[in-house]
Amino acid sequence: MKSIKKLIRYFSKKKVINHISWYEAKPSTFNKKSGHEDFRKGNYRAAFKKYAKKDDIKLKDTFDKGVIQSICISLYGGLGDNLQFLRFVKVIKERYGSYICIVVSKKYLPLCEVLERLQYVDKVCCEEECCSGDIGLSIKSLPYLLDIGLHDLPAESYLNIDTYPSSLLRFNNELANNDFKVGIHWSTGKNSGDSGENNRNINLDYFKKINNRNIKLYSLEKNNIDLCGDLLITQLGESRSLLMTELIIKKMNLVITTDTAIAHLSGAVGVETWILLPHPCPSWRYYINEHSTPWYPKARLIRQTSEKNWSTVFENINELIDEKVSKYS
Repeated sequence: MKSIKKLIRYFSKKKVINHISWYEAKPSTFNKKSGHEDFRKGNYRAAFKKYAKKDDIKLKDTFDKGVIQSICISLYGGLGDNLQFLRFVKVIKERYGSYICIVVSKKYLPLCEVLERLQYVDKVCCEEECCSGDIGLSIKSLPYLLDIGLHDLPAESYLNIDTYPSSLLRFNNELANNDFKVGIHWSTGKNSGDSGENNRNINLDYFKKINNRNIKLYSLEKNNIDLCGDLLITQLGESRSLLMTELIIKKMNLVITTDTAIAHLSGAVGVETWILLPHPCPSWRYYINEHSTPWYPKARLIRQTSEKNWSTVFENINELIDEKVSKYS
């Protein structure tokens, strides 16, 4: 906790912490040079080499030799990207037993509370602190340096947090019921009625179409108490940290979310997750037509059949959720 407070003080003095929205994960665009075409074809080793930072590729021999005492890892991309690639940090700890330091810049402050509670992360520091690792590299380079392919992709849950601040544990009591609990997330941080970045926003009114009354909906968004109250959606806490959201997700039977950092957070925790994808889907992670992903075994991809048409998506959800709840009861 001390290092988190230190980071906040550091960035506050720099006057760069006015507003941080961790809900808005910037999607990757289709880019041949970054290996996105190879990802879509399933050629993961080739894709990871193109995706890696050029300066890090020279470290491949070091990883092949298998002796890495300490390593400093910098983050890259949106919060979803880093949640997705944290699995490779765990692989380093398991394979080499290295001392691992994660270097955090201002935009990744919401991740700090989570990172500090991971058993495979030894230290979290700000970008201008001295990192004493033998080598330093980007998190995006890890799968190439670890020689990961499609079929060795570590897909088991890897966000296993056991300790929480006492202020968060009160939500355990609020979630201690026998309801079929469904966490929902519907936007990239912009107004719910807008299409959002790459058409990933969903108007909250669509959730009225879920007609199974044996479920209880919980908002995984923040600052939506009035909006949720109109739809009988439970909002736990008006303002919410990433760590608090992770704790709530753990208590859910199911998470239904658009393609944002929440999808990666829920998938990394290992909760069943239905990811609602726009048409066309801009993300290389989810291929083109598939309804599952090797990244998250408990995720189901539910796609629009035509651009900006969420109606058929929710018709599909109704059928799937009826089946799910009937098995639960």
